Amino acid sequence: NDLFIAIGCSWTRAWGSNDTEESFGSPNYRENKDFMLMQSYVGRLANHLGYCNIINMAIPGSNNVTQTLNLFDFLENNRHKFGQIFVLWGITSLYRWELWCARKNSIWAYGVWQNGESDEKQEWKYYFQNHWDQTYELEKLSFLMLTLHAYLDKLKIKHLIYPVFLSFYLHNLKIS
Repeated sequence: NDLFIAIGCSWTRAWGSNDTEESFGSPNYRENKDFMLMQSYVGRLANHLGYCNIINMAIPGSNNVTQTLNLFDFLENNRHKFGQIFVLWGITSLYRWELWCARKNSIWAYGVWQNGESDEKQEWKYYFQNHWDQTYELEKLSFLMLTLHAYLDKLKIKHLIYPVFLSFYLHNLKIS
């Protein structure tokens, strides 16, 4: 019982692809998961590699930390149920991240372009202008990539990490 797992954002999920004339964003649009899986890079790669059992855990708008934490959680609780596992991670934008929001008393998934209440927009704008640091985000992503790679290697899980929605070049990563 082999398994192909994909994590990433909407690009990896193929969110918005549809087999009808209803476009993404229209009031009548409904996600057709079967069609998305067949027409996405995930489905085509899984099929090419011979995997029939596919889980696309990609979440539209999600950040790289959330994506990998969801994968770690899934694997820790379910990997024993499967034979060979393949993981595909489509790295998303650095401009999506998590931060602790004292006002909400919870983790806040943040994206530079997100919509929200005007107070939230002002808070996001302030945070981005005063605290966001590309060098730090690149270091964090580099560490996350190395950690996931080492974890999957230790479990003997084949994997592919690829950029789908990046605002920088891979040579900027802090991987030596």
